[in-house]
Amino acid sequence: MVLLFFAMGCAGRVGTLREAEVSPAAILARLQQRHLELAGFRAAGTLQLIAPSQRMSGKVFLAARMPNLLRLELLSSMGQPVLYFVSDGQHYTVWSPGKSQAYTGTSSDDSLFELFELPVKDHEALLLLAGRLATRDFAATKIMRDARSGDLLLTLFNSAAGVTKLVWLDASGTRAKSVEVLGRNGRQLQVRFDNFKWTDGFFHPMELTLEASKVRFTLRYQKFLATGPADDEAFRLKLPPDVKILPR
Repeated sequence: MVLLFFAMGCAGRVGTLREAEVSPAAILARLQQRHLELAGFRAAGTLQLIAPSQRMSGKVFLAARMPNLLRLELLSSMGQPVLYFVSDGQHYTVWSPGKSQAYTGTSSDDSLFELFELPVKDHEALLLLAGRLATRDFAATKIMRDARSGDLLLTLFNSAAGVTKLVWLDASGTRAKSVEVLGRNGRQLQVRFDNFKWTDGFFHPMELTLEASKVRFTLRYQKFLATGPADDEAFRLKLPPDVKILPR
């Protein structure tokens, strides 16, 4: 366990960590309950993506319905769409307005990785965008409390995949502050959540940063609204009749 603390840059906290007075299973159940509270969301803000084969930045509009429906619009400084990514859970479409071609493919849980090089599954990405964690197929194995800050460190493990998640939570165990994903070959991913806000009964981060090998994704929200299921039409992209659709 100490090696894991050093791997995630928490060596300074090792001496202040103590066994928590709550059970790991109870905190995991609390996190899973928070997932059930989220049916979808709409948000606007700014996005920056730095990846090996592309760079992307600008204003962004997002609409999501759990578990895997997403509409992403990247906007110019004048607020005009310059890129659409729309997935209805079965098929996705990518199109830049003004281009004569659009690309479509069969949605899988790896669509965002294939298109934007984000090293997370689609259903996990949507949860992360709302400050939630994917805990399916993970067991809670250990929980510690930092004696100085009161923060909790929850260890989750997926034995079949050989993946460990180290999750820093606030003192109540309801708000994730960061998560580190470790695979058999070392760290795969780190996500940090900042500037939490309470909006209409929903607690969410206003900023998140995702870092992996050669990939950095930063999203800063200006508006965030938790919603019920959005209309299906939000997750379909209507293209001009002269745009040619090509398989990706």
